[in-house]
Amino acid sequence: MRTEFHPAAANEVAAIFLAYESRIEGLGRDFRAEVKRIATLLCDTPTIAEPLDSIHRRFSLTRSS
Repeated sequence: MRTEFHPAAANEVAAIFLAYESRIEGLGRDFRAEVKRIATLLCDTPTIAEPLDSIHRRFSLTRSS
């Protein structure tokens, strides 16, 4: 299985990375690392994500303090 982002989602991730990195150096990298970690997790266990249709799933990221 492979992870593929919708172009709009990929653009959103890139914009969030830039916004976070401009606020606090390293925060954007942490965000990008979490996106990659979750993408790998979803490839290993896709059923943890919410099904949208027969081939697409959604998983929201959260940040704990």
